[in-house]
Amino acid sequence: MDVIATKNKKALDRNPQEPTTMFKMYKRRRVQRQCHPSASLPDELVYEILLRLPVKTLSRSKSVCRAWRATISSPSFIRAYLKQQQSAISRHEQKPSFLIAPHTLDSVIHDEPWPSTFSNTITFYRWQEGRDDAHLVRATDLHGEFGSVYGMSHCDGLVMFPTDTRLYVFNPATGKGDVLKLPDGQKSRFQTAGLGLDLGTNTYKVVRSFNRSIDFNQQAHDAAGMEVFTISSRDSCWRTVAEDPPYPVTAHPMYFKGSLYWHICKELLQEGSPPPQGFLRFNLEDETFRLVLYDVVSPSDETRLDLVELGGELCLA
Repeated sequence: MDVIATKNKKALDRNPQEPTTMFKMYKRRRVQRQCHPSASLPDELVYEILLRLPVKTLSRSKSVCRAWRATISSPSFIRAYLKQQQSAISRHEQKPSFLIAPHTLDSVIHDEPWPSTFSNTITFYRWQEGRDDAHLVRATDLHGEFGSVYGMSHCDGLVMFPTDTRLYVFNPATGKGDVLKLPDGQKSRFQTAGLGLDLGTNTYKVVRSFNRSIDFNQQAHDAAGMEVFTISSRDSCWRTVAEDPPYPVTAHPMYFKGSLYWHICKELLQEGSPPPQGFLRFNLEDETFRLVLYDVVSPSDETRLDLVELGGELCLA
């Protein structure tokens, strides 16, 4: 830097009429050095190194320069990174782990149908196979923004956290305190939401079902609806799906290979209508519904059937 400054001074002595031009040249050289920290490495090698970095390190690497930020944020890199992590797990380079989000109550109100005093401190712990304890990966205090918590959904490390006031999306792997707070959607007395990946556009979507009105005693409800929020879209807002679901749904859905699977709410079906023996599938790409039937011999009323992913396959449990 001293050598460059000396050369610039000599040039200014020869041509005192162009101090602004010489300053711009010096500044441009500094920027070029700062924005190309890997100039001596081939781009292909830098890409392969970035693919193998831990998530926290990768997140910090976005601040190195614009080129790295653009690469790390690109959908193609994100897909390649997830595939790389999955391959490492399948080769047993990384042991499987569980993400644990304990829910605690600040106080207990007796005779509540569902607790309304959940703690607003959201914590995520990671427990890896073979370890004796779990370690804290992040903690966020939402300072009294909600009272109740419902079933969470997850996809590729993102966690959707539904409450009685709004929906939140976390990325526990980054360890940061930031959280995506989704805007309010359609008003509803009963809602359920899920998170998944649109395989067509490679964007993550939160899908929320809602009932415009509901009466469990009369087994009646107005037409149910669905609305979608696309994460990372510039004009992110809720938009109603063109096709209403053919059946009322309940419980949080399960994500599997580009689709969300909902339980059908049998309590809200019209009296006399036989309940369909299956799940309601919502395709995140074309945003259409399809009934997925299953064949179970004489299940009892007490039997609850769920869809689970096992070894990359969708199974009924």
